[in-house]
Amino acid sequence: MSWNHVGTAVLVRAATEDGNTGKTYYEEASLYFLRADGEETALVAAADGGPVHDVQWSPTQDEFLLLHGQHPCPAALYEGRKGSKRVDFGAAFRNTIKWNNFGRFFVLGGYGQLKGDTDFWDKVGKKVMGSSHMECCVVCGWAPDGRHFLTATTAPRMRVDNKIEVFDYLGSGLGKIEFEELLLAGWRPRPRGAFQDRPPTPGRSREVQAKPKPKAAAAYRPPNARGGGGLAEQLRKELGSAAEVTTATKVGASAVHLPPGASPEDFAKASGASGSSRNARKKKAKEAAEKSSAPQAEEPKFAPAPRGWGPECVRTHAPSEDSEPAPSAASADMPAGGGEELEKKVRALRKKLRDIEKLKEKAASGGPLDTLQKQKLEGEAEILRQIRALGAEP
Repeated sequence: MSWNHVGTAVLVRAATEDGNTGKTYYEEASLYFLRADGEETALVAAADGGPVHDVQWSPTQDEFLLLHGQHPCPAALYEGRKGSKRVDFGAAFRNTIKWNNFGRFFVLGGYGQLKGDTDFWDKVGKKVMGSSHMECCVVCGWAPDGRHFLTATTAPRMRVDNKIEVFDYLGSGLGKIEFEELLLAGWRPRPRGAFQDRPPTPGRSREVQAKPKPKAAAAYRPPNARGGGGLAEQLRKELGSAAEVTTATKVGASAVHLPPGASPEDFAKASGASGSSRNARKKKAKEAAEKSSAPQAEEPKFAPAPRGWGPECVRTHAPSEDSEPAPSAASADMPAGGGEELEKKVRALRKKLRDIEKLKEKAASGGPLDTLQKQKLEGEAEILRQIRALGAEP
């Protein structure tokens, strides 16, 4: 039984027990509200609605707070004339109610078997001023000034990590004292009137840093698709591929594996809209034969590069009048394999230029570019220099 501060109403927690086992028939207690004059009675919390975790009268007003129901259980404020609900403070994992001496602030905490999450409420403002985590709290209570809160981890309930912690009315930690063994902790009483009730300080709020979101786990990629110095990765870099890892794209319902350096766009152009039918292959072979037999005026043939001027060769005597002229700086980029190697080199460089032009069009239309594509754009001047050094036009 718990009376209000003026003795006009009482709350009664009742349970029917089995004499053999000590357990209640309904497994939970009921809470009744009774007026001292007998004019009002009410069942505030029924046994079948869940357990009554805690109920506390306000120390200054004719009202009480109740935590009732299965977790997360609702917290509500009831008036003390008829026992009807007045304010709902939401649901959470809480089982402890603590009013301060002036009935302005109160704490809703989840201790014992719960994790220790604690909310500091302003009843007048109907808002949470701050929250804290008070792990392994055994005893707690407000200071006589109504603006500080103490929690303690004590023995024999807890044999380790015995300590006292003090918080302000916003839930900010102010200090901690650790003990080998702590049996009890509490505030020193002060005479009535030693402190005055004060509202929250204007403009003051607790700065709570948001917890960083956990990073999403990266999708699994098989070892042969991760790169890391293998032959496939070296080939992609040499051929200027924009995709280092992905070498397959889906065409229709089947996956087609592309050669290193080839992009899905290149494959679409090469395959055409006709697919891989027999007629399409015949037509493609015919066009390739005609193209190979036609003269290629846009790509002139180059004479074989002079031999004997590789990087490993050094002339130690002064050239005579009948000797070959010294190679220019441009000839240093020429391959030593003759005209065929030179043509292959020029074609590869021109293909890189075409890829760069596509990337320019993509960037102009507002499309995003990855790091490798940006590097390819920056290397355009070097590619032009190499083509001119080989004696060809871009």
